[in-house]
Amino acid sequence: MQTVTEDSDQCPLSEAALLLSSKWDLIVVYNLLDGPHHFNRLKEKISIPLPKELTSATLSRSLKKLEIDGLAQRNVKSEVGQPVEILYSLTKKGEELEPVISELYKWSQKWIRSASQHHTN
Repeated sequence: MQTVTEDSDQCPLSEAALLLSSKWDLIVVYNLLDGPHHFNRLKEKISIPLPKELTSATLSRSLKKLEIDGLAQRNVKSEVGQPVEILYSLTKKGEELEPVISELYKWSQKWIRSASQHHTN
């Protein structure tokens, strides 16, 4: 698992690309933009539009990496007599990716989706 360090001499764009280097990292952040989620709900939400189900191990690795990189956080709530509740959410750093992800989403709809539709017609 590769992470970015504060004292890196890399290009800022290269550092940003490393933060979201796994194909799942960007999708996990995108799905956490609307608020905190339990692990299983997040897995279900991500898996719905995909042809292949996201495995629990893969989601767990992605969440751990996003935590290490300061983009996501794991919030544990424990009350006596109640089951432990774990919610995943974005940190302020992760939330600030919203405009970037929004623009990437728009770009993808315009250039990738339209190109694939053009090739299938």
